[in-house]
Amino acid sequence: MHPFAPRGPQAVFPRYGLALAALWLAACGNSEPLTGSVAPVVGATAKCQGDAAPDFSARSLPVALSPRPGPEALYLPPPRAPQLENTGVWQALPLLVSGAASYRCGEFVYQDWLYDDHGAAGVPDPNDPQGSTSYLFSPKVGTLTYPTDPVYANNAGDLVEFRVRPLADATAFRLTLGTLKDAERSAFTIAIGDSPAPVAWPHAANVSSPAELLLTVHGTSAELIRAADGMALSPAPTVAVDLERLQVEVRLPHAAWNPQRQNVRLAVGVGLWDLAAGEYLQAGSTASASAPGGLSAGGAALFNVAFRKEPVTDFSAFSGRTIGDAAVLAKTQANWFRERLQSEVLADGDLSPFFAMVDFAKLADGASDDSQVPSTGHINRIMASRYTFGQGADNLKECGGVSPAYPCDGVYIGQLQPYSVYIPAVAAPASGYGLTLLLHALSANYNQYLG
Repeated sequence: MHPFAPRGPQAVFPRYGLALAALWLAACGNSEPLTGSVAPVVGATAKCQGDAAPDFSARSLPVALSPRPGPEALYLPPPRAPQLENTGVWQALPLLVSGAASYRCGEFVYQDWLYDDHGAAGVPDPNDPQGSTSYLFSPKVGTLTYPTDPVYANNAGDLVEFRVRPLADATAFRLTLGTLKDAERSAFTIAIGDSPAPVAWPHAANVSSPAELLLTVHGTSAELIRAADGMALSPAPTVAVDLERLQVEVRLPHAAWNPQRQNVRLAVGVGLWDLAAGEYLQAGSTASASAPGGLSAGGAALFNVAFRKEPVTDFSAFSGRTIGDAAVLAKTQANWFRERLQSEVLADGDLSPFFAMVDFAKLADGASDDSQVPSTGHINRIMASRYTFGQGADNLKECGGVSPAYPCDGVYIGQLQPYSVYIPAVAAPASGYGLTLLLHALSANYNQYLG
């Protein structure tokens, strides 16, 4: 336990912690509120679109007092969050627990971390806007930086959610991204099935993994190839892009591939697309308007990879140290953005450790299984803020008085905001848990005290 960590449930929020905490306590969008002894409350909360929402009024905000305590925002209904909405065939409500996966409503849903899109560990870009002084006590490990063109918003390769659903005549996949201003600039590959040895992903992704088929999508274009020989399979997949919800849906006809009721190995990676070269955008030593920076030895072009179990920080090494020591130890720990394993595996280029075995029999039967969703311990969660300042990340809005022209709105300007929470494994007392807000320090992020 960190010497400064208080006892009881704790939550650490980005941007303005108290304001966001108030909103979170009022409601978490489509998320299950953290009430009672666990979160989410397994078996007691809505899982599918159209389900009745649970009634937490008995353990909610005071209603009899006048005037009501706290800011008025505390009592407002949940904000609309397009990225969390379902349209068409999709029914499962989002998990909003990062690094978790679930079967619900005939869908397999994986929730990734927010703002963990730093790619492989390599040679740092000397002009990286998220340099060491920005997060002295919570540095990242990946060195890939975005092109400076605002269309990328320092976030166009960030995976927020992945889901898959079998249909009568096709298999549907859906990705939600952190930023999607121009769908042609973002790309992803889904490695489907297994193989005796890793195979190279197409279009200069510069990574490999076991796969039988490789599905690559950019904009409204999609290609399914056989991994063994690169042969394109038909009929071709179809793609639909929803710029409002930052979602890309691709349907793979059963005539090209039919999972039936099998267990299928899936891997997913997200990067940027080079419109001129027709391949993943390649990094140089320094980012330009049209190319990423922070090149790694293997040249991995992906910014974000799904299906990871990232470690939390071991604070035993920090006890009794100076501020200078803490900065050095923060670099060696480097679990703050939950992308340490991702950066190391991408640097190696073999993505074999990152995959999910998806049970299509469970999907066909509509089985419910939240066993991969943590309910106690140190958890990273996602909330839909009432306040949004655009898409992606704007490092010029870092708090600390960088420039009077840029107010302290916080770097994460999108609506979906990450926070960390600790829920004890022991049952709550009759009066419920107490809540301590543990706001992170300057030059640190929301995971400063995680672990």
